[in-house]
Amino acid sequence: MAADKPPETRPSSTRSRNGCLQCRSRRVRCDEKRPSCNNCVIKKLACSYVPILPLRERRAATRPGEQTPWVVQKSTSLPPARIFARPGYDFLDPFDALPIKMPLKSKELLHYYKQSQLTGSKTVLQAGATIGPLPVNPNDCVASATRNPEVLQNTMLVSALHYAWNKGDLAAFEPTFLFHKIESIKQVNTWLTTSSRAKEILRCAKYISTLCFVECCLGNFAVAESHLNGLAIYLSTKDRETLRQECDCDVDLELTDRYLVVASNMIHSTKSRLAEVVPPEVISQPLDTDLEVPELSRMIHKMHLSEANGPELRLRAFRMVPFFFGSIPPGREPKDLDMFPAISILRPITELAMPTNSKDRGDPDIPMPWNVWNSGAPSKLLYTVITAHIQSFSNKIPLPNHGEPVYVSGWSGFCSAVDFYLTTVLAVCNQGLPPQRVLHYLKVDIIKRDLQNGPPLFDSMNTETRNLWFWKAFMCALSVFHAQSLTFDDKFDLILEELCVLIRSWMKYTRVSTWKDAHCILSYVVWPTGPVKRELCRELWQRISVSAMEQQIPETEINLVHQFKHQDVSERFKFELWQKRDSIAALIRHHLQLHAGDTCIVLPHEKWIHGCFNVCVQAQVTAGNSTKKFIFRCPIPPHAGQQYSGIIDEKVGCEVATYIWMQQHCPEIRIPDLFAFGFTDDSSFIHIQQTSIFTGLWRKAWKCIYQCLRYPVLSDYVRDKAAPAVGTAYMLLEYIGPETGEMLSLTWFDHWSDTARRKNLFAGMSRIMLSLARVPQQKIGSFRFNTLDCTIALSNRPLMCSLAIFEQQGTPRTIRQDQVYQNTDSFVSDMLTLHDNHLIHNPHAVRDEEDAEERITLRTLLRVLAHFFVLPERRSGPYLLQLTDFHQSNIFVDKEWNVTCMIDLEWICALPVEMMRVPFWLTNRRFERIVDHYEDFDDARKEFLSSMDQELEHVEVEHDIQITRTMRQSWDSKGVWYWACIESTNGWLFVLEDHIIPMFSSVKGLVDDLKQMYFFWQKDARKHIETKAADERRYQLKLRSLFQSSQQLPKE
Repeated sequence: MAADKPPETRPSSTRSRNGCLQCRSRRVRCDEKRPSCNNCVIKKLACSYVPILPLRERRAATRPGEQTPWVVQKSTSLPPARIFARPGYDFLDPFDALPIKMPLKSKELLHYYKQSQLTGSKTVLQAGATIGPLPVNPNDCVASATRNPEVLQNTMLVSALHYAWNKGDLAAFEPTFLFHKIESIKQVNTWLTTSSRAKEILRCAKYISTLCFVECCLGNFAVAESHLNGLAIYLSTKDRETLRQECDCDVDLELTDRYLVVASNMIHSTKSRLAEVVPPEVISQPLDTDLEVPELSRMIHKMHLSEANGPELRLRAFRMVPFFFGSIPPGREPKDLDMFPAISILRPITELAMPTNSKDRGDPDIPMPWNVWNSGAPSKLLYTVITAHIQSFSNKIPLPNHGEPVYVSGWSGFCSAVDFYLTTVLAVCNQGLPPQRVLHYLKVDIIKRDLQNGPPLFDSMNTETRNLWFWKAFMCALSVFHAQSLTFDDKFDLILEELCVLIRSWMKYTRVSTWKDAHCILSYVVWPTGPVKRELCRELWQRISVSAMEQQIPETEINLVHQFKHQDVSERFKFELWQKRDSIAALIRHHLQLHAGDTCIVLPHEKWIHGCFNVCVQAQVTAGNSTKKFIFRCPIPPHAGQQYSGIIDEKVGCEVATYIWMQQHCPEIRIPDLFAFGFTDDSSFIHIQQTSIFTGLWRKAWKCIYQCLRYPVLSDYVRDKAAPAVGTAYMLLEYIGPETGEMLSLTWFDHWSDTARRKNLFAGMSRIMLSLARVPQQKIGSFRFNTLDCTIALSNRPLMCSLAIFEQQGTPRTIRQDQVYQNTDSFVSDMLTLHDNHLIHNPHAVRDEEDAEERITLRTLLRVLAHFFVLPERRSGPYLLQLTDFHQSNIFVDKEWNVTCMIDLEWICALPVEMMRVPFWLTNRRFERIVDHYEDFDDARKEFLSSMDQELEHVEVEHDIQITRTMRQSWDSKGVWYWACIESTNGWLFVLEDHIIPMFSSVKGLVDDLKQMYFFWQKDARKHIETKAADERRYQLKLRSLFQSSQQLPKE
């Protein structure tokens, strides 16, 4: 019975390593009898054997490619009988017209390579995604190879590599591959010993690059690295400029660079991938190790089989490798192209490369997670960059997809930077170690040539391309800096300084000065989110920027410590507003009473306007068929004196009250419409036009009652209790667009010498100043909005720009919020006290004890001289509203410089008439520097006052003050300079010495003679001087410490 029969078993047999080709193809055991084995005799088949040397002989002999440099020994040459399996082959084939010898299975291998098309025109990856067809027909390169011996020789090696990776084994074509490899080495040796012409040098370099590429992918890393290091040394001995001059064009040089980059990147990435499972000493093995090269090759093949999309992308990339050493149409020049496709692949590689914990991957010994390689992203990156190489020589550069950013770059510089990024930052290539030193020189030189073309073109670059330029520059510098940290090299130190100079040119153009901002821009391209290479990046950025920074420190009066800190807080405030963009949009919808079908979106923060005191968020509203923009203006807390409670509300309340006062008393001045505003306690107020008709009529009636009873002015704004909360003070304003005009600052330097335009401008500015000064005020102060009854009154201290800056920088509050003045002397006294307190509490107020003595002496003189410049007849008023921050960015003009609008009404105060003056910026100089160009400013001042005289004829003032006459008297008496000292934050010292002291004495060194006056400044003045000198020393230390710490990456 069948159940009684023993189970059939297949007879076991040992592997036939040296069997005939027929038995090996049928996978049966061969008895290895020669000239014909028994299996072939029984089957009546032609029996043939592969001419392979025994393993002992192969290990004993020097392997091809291991000669130094590539000297082929006679012992390694195959006998002619073994090379030509079919005698007389060359003579029996009348159609054999190929330019090189093609023995054994050469033509079969070439035919395979030509026919190795992937299934269909596209390769399916996953979930229906495709990589698209090849950018060109790969057979174009094979066709051209049949006419060019160098191209064909290299193509045969790449064909063998493609077969090995496709089938998993090179056994069927191993003799053919060895033959062509030996022929390539012979040709290289011929060129090395007999030719010094540029073309042969570059052809030799391409041959060696092919050997590097192929040997690496077949697992022979020792030979591949030997080739690569030899190639680097060979190219480093050649003068590039000489090669360029001897070549017909630069294309051959560019192709040589590109092939070197691809070959080195392939070696570095494949080694690191294999290092996940094989010790590094085995990868770069000597020939007597137990693990054979074919075993490494099969291991590499299996790794790529395990990728998410299999080996298809690698095989497609190998089909296009010949385009690095041939098939470029004559006359074609490489073009820069969009690298966003490659960047979009680097970003997921970066995410996968980062460990899940917070451990720093700065140590190159940390293993790479398997999911990076198994994702297939590195293979996709290889395919993408080779595709980009071919496209860069195309007649038509492919257009970017709609809505995608465009990062334009040269191919060689970008790919070299990518290798440095994968090696130095992610540590996924070359096991996180720098390249061999000479190779490192060559790749850095490639990037430097690419970078040097950038600075002159910054103006024409888009933002993304400039960001990519910086990314390449920083990656190159970081790679060099990393290599220097391991082994110092004088040449690298010079290279690093050259790179720092290039990066500083980018810093100067973009005004990026801190590592935080630089890190943010790197992240816009591609950069890890974790603390990768934190210390290395911080030290490099310090080297790039600290020298320029130290040059600025002794030359500025600005407190840079404060500036850096508040700049950081300002950026965080902008980020918070961006996070609240949905709430802001909802609040705007509510205030504007939008319908359900209407839309309101907050525009990207790149379109926001960021000043010293405010962030202007732009919002776009679509209602029906119309689209309008609005400004959601928020005061920046640190720039408005956040350390004191109520300063934000004070600033908004004063500006809102000024808007309301001007709406009622200065209708001829065009200002933006104020739709709504709110305070930090989330109380909101809205214009009655946005409310019901009943509310509007009721408010008008109450305004009449308030006016009859002489109550404070009732505004046209009412509380909006239903408004959503946003957690910040704000003002919702009309957006002033190009249909109204453009900022004067945009065209000031182009037309400021145009007499006609200047006349129109001066007339418009005069109308604004006179309109504000038309109504006399009985107090020195600012208007303030009362949130309880929606009235405004001149009940706030004079909130000038300088006062806000002082308190922002830590000066104790000298003037209470509700303090108003009814005489000029008290106001001057308190302002001088404010300056004194600022000197005491500002750590950067003096440079040393001698400077402290001089400054305190001059501050004492300011008090002594006050009575010379206060007009006795106007000591008790009336006072006039004045702009204390009137500059080009606040004025909108048309093409002829007719003033069309004025924005930013903050810092408008009622002040003594003596303080009214012509703006100092009319001659493009700061007021403390006018002394060297006194006549120029005097001419502009006279021209301005003439325009004001003409405008004064059309303004009906409600007082008897002769404004222009008073302004001229103030100029003649030098009073204009005294009041400038009262308003100034850090220029008073120079103005006092240059303009005021000389009117009393022409003696040089008078201040030195008066230094003993500092004793009368305050009690214990000497102690204050010593303290201020110590403060300055601490400030300098803190400044450098703060600058270094600002280079750190942001915390997670």
